[in-house]
Amino acid sequence: MASSSTTSPYDPLSREELIARLTELAPPASSSTAAATAAPPPVLKKPKKERKQKASKPFNIHAYSRRKIALRFSYAGWDYNGLAAQSEPTPLPTVEGVLWDALVKGRLVDPDGGFEGCGWSRCGRTDKGVSAAGQVVALYVRSALLPGDVEGIEPARDPKPEPAPKPPPSEDDPSAKPQPPPQPRPTTELRYTQILNSLLPPTIRVSAWSPVAPTFDARFSCTGRHYKYFFSPAPSTLQPALDIARMRDALARLVGEHDFRNFCKIDGSKQIENFRRRIVEAWIDDPAHPGALHTVNLRGSAFLWHQVRCIMAVLFLIGARLEEASIVDALLATTPDKAGALGLGAALDRKPAYEMADDLPLVLFDCYFPPSAVSWRAGPDGPGASEAEEREVERTARTKIASTVQAQLEDFWLRQTLTSHFMHSLLPFEEATQDAPARQTLTPLGAGRTATTGNYIPLLKRKRGELAEEANRKWRETPKGQKLLAKWGNRVPEATEE
Repeated sequence: MASSSTTSPYDPLSREELIARLTELAPPASSSTAAATAAPPPVLKKPKKERKQKASKPFNIHAYSRRKIALRFSYAGWDYNGLAAQSEPTPLPTVEGVLWDALVKGRLVDPDGGFEGCGWSRCGRTDKGVSAAGQVVALYVRSALLPGDVEGIEPARDPKPEPAPKPPPSEDDPSAKPQPPPQPRPTTELRYTQILNSLLPPTIRVSAWSPVAPTFDARFSCTGRHYKYFFSPAPSTLQPALDIARMRDALARLVGEHDFRNFCKIDGSKQIENFRRRIVEAWIDDPAHPGALHTVNLRGSAFLWHQVRCIMAVLFLIGARLEEASIVDALLATTPDKAGALGLGAALDRKPAYEMADDLPLVLFDCYFPPSAVSWRAGPDGPGASEAEEREVERTARTKIASTVQAQLEDFWLRQTLTSHFMHSLLPFEEATQDAPARQTLTPLGAGRTATTGNYIPLLKRKRGELAEEANRKWRETPKGQKLLAKWGNRVPEATEE
């Protein structure tokens, strides 16, 4: 069988020659194909320009009118380190500190001027833990009105310059835009209660404000203060039963003007020399409904430091039958003639040692002012509304405040009910009373607190503190006392009431 072989004209060609030949025989690429197969050029994105944030202009409060007002507000004292703002850090915020922050955020006061710059004054300075339902402060705030709109508006100290009037647009210029009408100026005041309550925590509520005269002072214009102290007379493992009739007898003896040095805390740094105060009314309210608390009411012109808590401590001793109601007369006998009339022999001019009642149940319920000095309102005032419109605005403002407070009360009551239910489930016994151990005395202090002691020592037989005059002298001789006295000059600083 014969084999055959075929030869090709490409056999003698080298590899390079074959490639060259194939290139010659290939059809030319069209421009569209070349464009399609060509690599796309890189897309160069322009870098984004960073927008320059316009620097916000500082708010110039001095470009606005101002007026002096009084604010009435309430607060839950257990969340705060007292009312007055402090120069040193405190474990808890102060009520004034939180209120001041809200005033600054609302652009109502000058933050650089501080309390002195706005003429700040307070009515009753309460201590840590004490609450208030009708506390009052007075200060100058920003106003939306102008002098002459209503009484008491002071002109701006740094008014804004009036803008230069623009020439009217030419009738021949078709591109000229008509000028907008001028903005009407406000004819009603700022809504102070709404502004502040939107910035304050739920534990502080502003209920009303009032325009006041430049001479108004929340402390010295006040004609009276009303304190309430809540307690339960029911016996329990924490306290014996309290005799309400005996406590009412003791309260009646406090009415009138007396020297209350034995019913307050003596502190030389306060430099108090006059301990005479007037209690106008003193009584006990029965519970409004079953399960509610009794309430001691004290109304007076002014009170000393911790005076109400000291009074309550003595009332608890009387209600627990550890002291007679006549002990009140003895503690008020600070002069030889009064002591002699009671057969005491010597004046009780130094306070016996006893523990104050708890601060939690104490409330500064209200502060009183002459009717001509204040006119409380919730809504704004101003010349631009009729009496009917003002009444409607006031009704709306009061309704809003009331609804907010009602919601908070519902929340508090719910928490209290749940807590009470939970705590009662933990009681290891059914009876609500239990005899105290032998040879021990339970002294109630309020808010469920009780001091347990051995044999009870009557107040008149206890160790007594130093004379108030001696405490004042010792403090004045200290380096701190001398420094502060030089700073105060002849002005005595405000003393804490409770």
